[in-house]
Amino acid sequence: MVDSRKNKIIGVISTHMADYIFPSIISGIDSVVTDQGYSLIVGNTLNNHDRERQTLLNMLDLKIAGLIIEPTQSALPNSNLDLYRQLQNYHIPTILFHSTYPGFSFPTLLTKDLEAEKELTKYLFKLGHSNILGIFQINDQQGVNRMSGMVQAYQEENIPITKSNIVMYQSNDAFTDIVNKADTILKANPHITAIACYNDELATRIISHLQSQGLQVPHDISVVGFDNYEMAQLITPKLTTVNHPKRQLGEDAGEMIIDMINDKSVTSKFYTPQIIKRDSAILVRSKEN
Repeated sequence: MVDSRKNKIIGVISTHMADYIFPSIISGIDSVVTDQGYSLIVGNTLNNHDRERQTLLNMLDLKIAGLIIEPTQSALPNSNLDLYRQLQNYHIPTILFHSTYPGFSFPTLLTKDLEAEKELTKYLFKLGHSNILGIFQINDQQGVNRMSGMVQAYQEENIPITKSNIVMYQSNDAFTDIVNKADTILKANPHITAIACYNDELATRIISHLQSQGLQVPHDISVVGFDNYEMAQLITPKLTTVNHPKRQLGEDAGEMIIDMINDKSVTSKFYTPQIIKRDSAILVRSKEN
């Protein structure tokens, strides 16, 4: 067996190290593991499988004590599953967060994205919006789940799914391509009164784009995000969104990986995000059918 515990180093692998969620997650992890005498080394895959492979190999070479991994392009086939099998076979303490892979026994930290997006969509329904445009990143499982949540909301509330419109994109797509697709749909469907975005970063950019087109958010069109980014309450209008347990997830990951290193059993954790109601979504105006 490979001795994975030679060094008191815990590896953290993220798909987007500069992402606005990640600093809070890494801060939470660090606050726990440093008290136990461990240091962190962070790898950034840029949501690219080749980079993920090299990062995993680098971590293995360092003989890290444990790994906390955000899977790369988790909704797509992954050519690096052989390395995940090595982690499992060598009993290297490993935790996955945000998504997981079938056939592996790694503990996971997951937000209930489908349920949260479903409730967010139903909140828009309560405001009178039924013609909604959803814009979702679909090469990560989180985005697929959020998109599914929007669809399920239509099904459960018996609102014709034909009233919904969806733009799907991947993480490496240019924003101009995404917004061009959205503009095409908005021009063809003047009754759309709300946009549900994959995350707050996209939502803030969509709001800025709409404003540049002379539209007022939320009076002309409502916009909602996901994650509760700190800036979401500072922009104008303040963004209606869904809370992501960033710091808590990091602290839980830190505690779990320390327990695993110490041969203690751990169980996966699931978080139920809450809707944060602010100013970017209001009662529908007259153009809605």
